Amino acid sequence: MTPPLPSPFPEEDLQCPVCCDIYRDPVLLACSHSFCRACLLQYWDHREYQDCPVCRRKLPASASGPPRNLALRNLCEALVRDRERREAAADAAADAAADAAADAAAWGEHCAAHGEKLSLYCLEDSQPVCASCRVSGAHKRHPCRPLGGATEQLNGYQGHVTLTEPGERLEQPGEAGSWNSDWKVFWKLFVGILFVTLLVFYIHSARSNSEQVSELRLLLVGPTGQGRSSSGNTILGREAFQVDFSLGAVTTECQRGTGTASVTPPSGWPPRRARLHLTVVDTPGITEATRQGRNEPAAECARLAAPGPHALLLVVKLGATFTEEDGEALAGRLRENFGEESLKYTVVLFTGGDLLEGKPVRDLLKDSGPLLQLLGACGGRHHVLDNKRRDDRAQVTELLAKITEMVESNGGKHLAVADRPTAGSGVVFTTLVLVAVGVVFKGIVDDLWSQRPHGGNLE
Repeated sequence: MTPPLPSPFPEEDLQCPVCCDIYRDPVLLACSHSFCRACLLQYWDHREYQDCPVCRRKLPASASGPPRNLALRNLCEALVRDRERREAAADAAADAAADAAADAAAWGEHCAAHGEKLSLYCLEDSQPVCASCRVSGAHKRHPCRPLGGATEQLNGYQGHVTLTEPGERLEQPGEAGSWNSDWKVFWKLFVGILFVTLLVFYIHSARSNSEQVSELRLLLVGPTGQGRSSSGNTILGREAFQVDFSLGAVTTECQRGTGTASVTPPSGWPPRRARLHLTVVDTPGITEATRQGRNEPAAECARLAAPGPHALLLVVKLGATFTEEDGEALAGRLRENFGEESLKYTVVLFTGGDLLEGKPVRDLLKDSGPLLQLLGACGGRHHVLDNKRRDDRAQVTELLAKITEMVESNGGKHLAVADRPTAGSGVVFTTLVLVAVGVVFKGIVDDLWSQRPHGGNLE
């Protein structure tokens, strides 16, 4: 009897992080984590948006849901079958040990044919024999073990432990072939997991990127009292944020609103679709938050605009006093909160467009050196919004066209906030994990090879 081979993967690696049981109908997320489909759907039922239960990464909505991880499902099914086989082998070993003890009791301590003490156990006929039976009797050339050692070995099989004498190994016909077959199955299964997991991950990542470019995530920043919340309502076309006349700050914490809009894509961006899903995040006054020692805009943006905003809309009210110190402070706060490259993703959004009375905004800005200096730091990107004419969607469409043009110039990338991992680093991380798994698996294969039966080979 050959003891069952150990599984090359620890059982805890095949357990769902939610239910802590073997995966049932596993699915693969874009972040490379896997879960039972039922566990994931039950988790999402209590969430405002779809994210990973492990890394909390926000995931793009998909009508078809996350793809099945077929390789992981096959591995889990193989583990369940192997577990059942092990339990059956343990039961058989226990029965054989009981039969051996019963035979020994039935035969007594001496052989009925030769009168000698029963000291051996015939593995082929499963009964105790004496030394003469093995040399010249009916059990000649049968594989035998010392009677006490055979009973211990059969009991050892029940606990998946092979107990043999030093330097000895019992070989039976077909043992090497069975070992080779199990080894090949484990090896092919592992190679299949590597290939299918990488293939599914890259396909799903490509599909996710295609869906993400049809979304614009906008972050409203700027000093208090410039009209950030009102501008967010104008962009979304509805009352998503609270707007009140107050001398103090109305917005004290980050808020998010969503909507849709149509835009004519410049140079084919986004691909195939001109219907955009908008996510607008209204933040507290950036200068006030910094004075209080809080980095709230950046921290909340990492959660509400995950994985990062496509554009920062720096809201400045026309007609308000704006000094050179104000411009330097705003640019410094943007870099401090959102990184050195934040100005590449910034559009200056002027509110109070009704003050222009049809005149070009350049006529009002030509005498304001600090504002022109701020515009220069932001690449000259600006737009004028009249929040009193909220029904005028043309001004919003023009703003979104300017933003999409900026996104295209940035390679379609979003601003990385709070050192969140990007898709590229996710691919590298997943590849490194798979390589590490391969190294561990190679060690297991080496152990199996060192324990192979004598004369065994891989053909």
